[in-house]
Amino acid sequence: MVRLYSLQVLRPYTTRLGLRPVRARDNLDADGDTCYMIGSMRAIFWIFGIFNTANGVWMILAPRAWYYGLPARVPDTGPLNGHFVRDIGAAFLTLGIAFCFTAPRASRHRGVVLAAAVFYTLHGLIHVCDLASGRLDAHHWLIDLPGVFLPAVVLAVLCAPRWWSREA
Repeated sequence: MVRLYSLQVLRPYTTRLGLRPVRARDNLDADGDTCYMIGSMRAIFWIFGIFNTANGVWMILAPRAWYYGLPARVPDTGPLNGHFVRDIGAAFLTLGIAFCFTAPRASRHRGVVLAAAVFYTLHGLIHVCDLASGRLDAHHWLIDLPGVFLPAVVLAVLCAPRWWSREA
């Protein structure tokens, strides 16, 4: 998370965006100063929720279009299995619904982040194994970065206790 300390200039913008000041009691600022978090946990939940829901719905309703239309070059992994694509779509849709449903009170739902981190980390490890064994070409390290590896890293970092208040 990025924190900005005592920057009065940003106060009107942060208020309009719905970002609230966080006090030192939340273990974010040892000096007791008010700080503004750019990108609250609520916004992160909505982002993950919307993207996971959209991906899951696309996978379930149009597995062939998802398989050939996703920029991640999914056909490199093997032939299309529509049933399997829909099964995995159900997992993404479940994560998306969980993120969206809990977004309004995100700070109280660390378990959603933990579950999503486990799913994305295992998904990422499967890709690492395919890359390391040569089943996927080396260019997939870069192709898989935004949709596979980056979400796993972000979610793993968000599992750290420092992002969660002791009250939650």
